Amino acid sequence: MLVNTDQASATTINGNPALWLDSDHESFLFNPNTGAQYTASRIVQGHTLLWAANGLTYRLETSADFDQARQIAESLR
Repeated sequence: MLVNTDQASATTINGNPALWLDSDHESFLFNPNTGAQYTASRIVQGHTLLWAANGLTYRLETSADFDQARQIAESLR
C-alpha cells in the first residue's frame, strides 16, 4: 500500500517503514524513527525506494516501477 504525500509515498518493505519517489526529486535523508527529513543538494532522476531495516538504511534508484522495486527490496536478506 502506498500513502501519497507531497513528494513521496509512504509504504513498507518487509514490515519496515519505506518511502517511494516516482519522479525527479531532490535527494534527502530521513530518520525512520521520527520521520524527520534532511535535504541534500542532489537531483535524482527517476524512481527511488528508501527503507530501513536492521539498523541500516537502503536506497534503490531504478527505472523499475514500484512493484518491481518492492520485489527487489524484499528479496534482500
